[in-house]
Amino acid sequence: PKNLADFYSRFGQVKLLGQVDATGIALDEMGKAISNTCMLGAIAKVTGWVEFDSVKSSLNMHFEGNILEGNCRSAQRGYESITITPFDRG
Repeated sequence: PKNLADFYSRFGQVKLLGQVDATGIALDEMGKAISNTCMLGAIAKVTGWVEFDSVKSSLNMHFEGNILEGNCRSAQRGYESITITPFDRG
């Protein structure tokens, strides 16, 4: 949809919309359309439930080498590039 507010308005009590090109970031950083670590970074930023350092620590527990580096960059970019738009159904 061209306007995310129009798309999400049918879901009820949406207060904020977040946008991040997670697939594009994953393709840039890892060469594959696996967007989960980018989204993890974005969710950490939006919710504040976890510190970004905790996200990186968890990645260190599961990956190593180039895969770890790509996942860390992807999560960092998700954290930094998510845009939040207030949404008021008016």
